[in-house]
Amino acid sequence: MDVKDNPNYIVEEGKKDAYLAYDGKDPILDWSNPAVKKSIFEVAKSFIDMGVDGFHVDRIGELIKYLPKSEVSTALSMINDFIGNIRDYANSTETPSSREIAVFSSLSDFTRLQESDGLNLSNLAYVIDDSVTKLNNESCPNGIAQCLHSTLITSFKWFNTTHLPHAWQFTNYHVSRLSTRFDKATATLLSFVQLSLPGIIEMYYGQELSLEDSTGPENKFTGLMQWNSSEYRGFTAGSQKSFFSTMLNYNEDNFQTQSTGYRSPLKTLKAVAKMHHRDYNFALGETQLAPLTQDVILFGRFYQSTNSFNGAAYLIGANFGTSDVEIDGMSVLPDNYMAATAEIAIVTPNVDKYLPRDKISSFDKIVLGPKQGVIIKVQ
Repeated sequence: MDVKDNPNYIVEEGKKDAYLAYDGKDPILDWSNPAVKKSIFEVAKSFIDMGVDGFHVDRIGELIKYLPKSEVSTALSMINDFIGNIRDYANSTETPSSREIAVFSSLSDFTRLQESDGLNLSNLAYVIDDSVTKLNNESCPNGIAQCLHSTLITSFKWFNTTHLPHAWQFTNYHVSRLSTRFDKATATLLSFVQLSLPGIIEMYYGQELSLEDSTGPENKFTGLMQWNSSEYRGFTAGSQKSFFSTMLNYNEDNFQTQSTGYRSPLKTLKAVAKMHHRDYNFALGETQLAPLTQDVILFGRFYQSTNSFNGAAYLIGANFGTSDVEIDGMSVLPDNYMAATAEIAIVTPNVDKYLPRDKISSFDKIVLGPKQGVIIKVQ
């Protein structure tokens, strides 16, 4: 991929030197330069020596200044060599199998590569699917449910093709927070769905509180973490104003208030995160996604061995619509769970009809109100 005409390609005035940069800063390095490659490796070694074991590699399609698209595999080969070298270095300085080095990238970077090229990154630990970061009310005129459902179908297909571990990111510091792009109830429901997906979940700080963008003119997507309702939200005890701004609704949207309240986004998402951590079937099992019906995202999670299904299965339902919807959970679970006992495992904080540990039949009608979500455990 020849990037010399890229708008981020900067030529220093009066010099022949040039570099790619993000918004005119943070140069994108030319990995075809031996000195650059050596410098990058030395930097990586220093981080490994400090105990760092994870590296995010961005802009894979722009590693080399002049590179025809037909030869993008050269850049990909450099990435694989880099990963192999830092893993070899880590193994040479550690006892065997004491530490695993994970190098990962983002799915948005692969849109500029040929499909076959993306399959050559065998040394990557995983690729973060950041597709949802691009969704908002303007890009989803028919509703977030339709956009999310289409995105999930595409993502599952990509992960199944590459055989890389699933990894999901719904927001980051490049875009508005979910509560600003949509609304707070939708943001909580999106995070609820994200934590119910298989594989690696990357949460952006404050997402567990359904924080909105900050109020300042700059750094709107970052801002201070809201620890409590004090002047600087518990970020600092000092009297000097921080250079980062805070969120508007800080009395309710802070860690202390949500952790002590009866119901909150924090308590709900913490419960889902614990389930994702503790239950293999929920974290790494198969996923069966139902067709989109009435703005409801519905999918099942279960573990399938060669000819049988083992352990608990889970039904996840999320109603992104504006009216009550009855869901048919058994449509996304294997037949042998039809006669199994079931219970409500987790609900979003706006659900009053069901409570965790409520016993239900697999044939019971489950009705979700607007912006409500439920996880049902079947065993």
